[in-house]
Amino acid sequence: MIEETHKSHQGLQACLRRAREVFFWSGMSAQLKNRINKCSICQSVTPEQASEPLQPHPVPGRPWQRVGTDLFTFGDRNYLVLVDYYSNFFELDHLADTSSQTVIHKLKMHFSRHGVPDYVVSDNGPQYTSSEFRRFAATWKFTHVTTSPHYPQANGMAESAVKTWKTLMKKALLSQSDPYLGLLDHHNTPTAATVACRSYKVEVNGRFYRRNRKQLRSTREPLQETPFKMDEDDLTVPDSLQEQKHPPPASSQVEPFMSPPRSQLPPTPQTTELSARPPQEATTTEIRTRHGRLIKAPKKFDIEL
Repeated sequence: MIEETHKSHQGLQACLRRAREVFFWSGMSAQLKNRINKCSICQSVTPEQASEPLQPHPVPGRPWQRVGTDLFTFGDRNYLVLVDYYSNFFELDHLADTSSQTVIHKLKMHFSRHGVPDYVVSDNGPQYTSSEFRRFAATWKFTHVTTSPHYPQANGMAESAVKTWKTLMKKALLSQSDPYLGLLDHHNTPTAATVACRSYKVEVNGRFYRRNRKQLRSTREPLQETPFKMDEDDLTVPDSLQEQKHPPPASSQVEPFMSPPRSQLPPTPQTTELSARPPQEATTTEIRTRHGRLIKAPKKFDIEL
């Protein structure tokens, strides 16, 4: 009966389902399993190595803390994608070439805008394994993480962004529309996991993600995740700014320059003729020379006439 059940060399579960429709005895499952494991035909087509389970990455605590990047080609154009692991928001760049210098230049533009991430995940392409990219990581102080070779699913965030953009491009070509408008709608559409869209999760937390990494910082406390809340402190003008809106006290104001009486001036032909604006209107004092040119009198120093 076991040989008849396994005549078509199906798997264990298929053989068990087929056998249970007709007969049953104690130990039937163990005997069928033993027979299938000893079948040379079944063993010859068994995969040499089973797929290992994927190890999920830790969820970041803030936007642009961990990013993934990848290069891809659509049509005859090369693109660079940079995706945020926190919000799934991604940036896209068209590349004139795929050299390390071009990739680094594009990443610098994004890092200067969004902040330097803690971790940058990429594959083992020559653009990311070059000495230039290693110097870039050391200078900008981020950890470069490379995935296992021939396992693109290890950088699933970047692969998902590439798939999304290619789908948008194909639909835009068929509908003769602008693919970047489709990308805008994609970023403004709420995700399945949360009620917030990708751009909202990035911009609302912008209070701290734009400061998430600096070359110099005193403590790590400002990097901790804090919920976004608009309170009265956000709408209150600091005291230092309020003081700038009001004029200083009268004791600290500088008296406007007043021209001395004509009787105190030495009677020389080179004496300049002074003219001052009214005090309530004057901010600076102008002196008219003998040639008719107006010059501004200094405030902090005495002038010799």
